[in-house]
Amino acid sequence: MGVCILSRTKMDILSLLAVCIIFVFTCVIIFSFLYDADMTTIFCEKFGRDVGKEMAGKVVWITGASTGIGAALAMEAFKKGAKIAISARREPLLESTKGKCLEQGAKSSDILVLPLDLCDFSSHNNVSRRFWLSLASLTSSLTMLGEASVPGGNTLTSKLIKISST
Repeated sequence: MGVCILSRTKMDILSLLAVCIIFVFTCVIIFSFLYDADMTTIFCEKFGRDVGKEMAGKVVWITGASTGIGAALAMEAFKKGAKIAISARREPLLESTKGKCLEQGAKSSDILVLPLDLCDFSSHNNVSRRFWLSLASLTSSLTMLGEASVPGGNTLTSKLIKISST
């Protein structure tokens, strides 16, 4: 009889555990449909850090910023106080995105337009050089570049660190 009671207690605990798992799973599915997001996104939205405070004063380089989500992200980043560098293949559309930001109150000096075709690997080095050299006009200090440099450093990083120390 003692073994039967012990076995029944284990079964009750397993049944309770199964009910809890099913309940959590059901809640996740219901919240996902109601909030149109996953639980991590919902949790971070409710209890996470303020994105506006995190982006204020930072430089954000957005690729694909000529239309759609990229252009919308550029607008939101600017509204949150970030200085933005925008890239895409079509420069006229990038200028249009910049114009929309300027209409919303951005300063021209806070937006850097860098035409870039991500599929053209030969252009990446030149565009990234232009970005890093233009960073001085977007920020008041380049001291973080020393921490971001590749071990051994390259010529461009060394030059930028010298710029920041002047």
